[in-house]
Amino acid sequence: MTETQQIEIPRGHVVITTYGPVTAETMVSYGDMRVRAHSLGLNNVVWNVVHGHLVDKARNEAVQQMLADPQAKWLWFIDADMSFKPDLIDKMLSTAFSMCPWADIVGGWCPLRGEPYLPTIDTGTGTWEPIAPHDGPKEVIRTGAACVLVKRHVYEKMQPPWYGVRPAPRPLDMLYEFDNYCNIKFDGKNPFLKYSEWNKLLQCATDEGGQANGYTTVGEDSSFCDRAKALGFRIVVQTDAVCNHIDRRTITPEDHLNAMKERRKRIRAAAGIME
Repeated sequence: MTETQQIEIPRGHVVITTYGPVTAETMVSYGDMRVRAHSLGLNNVVWNVVHGHLVDKARNEAVQQMLADPQAKWLWFIDADMSFKPDLIDKMLSTAFSMCPWADIVGGWCPLRGEPYLPTIDTGTGTWEPIAPHDGPKEVIRTGAACVLVKRHVYEKMQPPWYGVRPAPRPLDMLYEFDNYCNIKFDGKNPFLKYSEWNKLLQCATDEGGQANGYTTVGEDSSFCDRAKALGFRIVVQTDAVCNHIDRRTITPEDHLNAMKERRKRIRAAAGIME
């Protein structure tokens, strides 16, 4: 008997969201996982595919459908270009409802398409980080939505639309805007100026001022994570729940690890260190 069979899993929705065709590899993985769910006795899961002209539109539609189901307690997104083993459902649900029941959002280990195939894991650096798979759950501030489970209460507390791309101004611009907002709300004085942490933030933003052009955007998944964190919700990535990204070929964890090894070799060679 698996851990998933031993714990009580509430009703939920597993949804493939896409603005284009669903890959054959994804549908095979999806079908195999449904068979796995049936063998585990998980008969309170709704399986669906939601299409939209934009990915954020498809995600918002999926949320609306889940919230319209009064018994549903979670929504699990899977992108249309992912492949995975059938026991992905064991790892995701056991993490969400047994191993880390305090987590409001649970993601899987999903690599990007381009080298070095970084997983969508940000523990606080502001960038995707080279964290290896099969290392248990990691609490993060951001993850992608290629494989992510969100509990119902997150959507209920957050104002819709839940997903959408947003502009990403420079950190210095954001601090200036915040300073101005404080001046407006606190009779012309920013009360945070007295703290050394504010000056450190301002100095970091000033040093990085030329590294962003002010016209970049934050994707709908990272933007959602930012809003969730601002509301106090906690996010975990279960690195044992591995998905592969479908491109011209299947990108696996081994591709990421090999790419990082080659990257370290190039760095050492540039420094004159021979292997």
